[in-house]
Amino acid sequence: MLPRGVAGSGKTTLIQWLAVSAATEPTGRMAHLAGRVPFVLPLRTLTRHGQRLPAPADFLAAVGCPLSGAQPGGWEHRV
Repeated sequence: MLPRGVAGSGKTTLIQWLAVSAATEPTGRMAHLAGRVPFVLPLRTLTRHGQRLPAPADFLAAVGCPLSGAQPGGWEHRV
């Protein structure tokens, strides 16, 4: 999902809500997200440094997550 809109229109809030909703046992209209792990990539931060979008295996490292590298090989494809 790539939301677009003017500053202050709630894009970040929407993405954070979707990520939390997907990470906690979703039901109803969001049931198809059960078992998924949301990756929130702040494009502004990534593009500011001239980087290309990372491969899924590099998502956590790209956003500076302290858990980066602690996952077993191939986990990003399983989730």
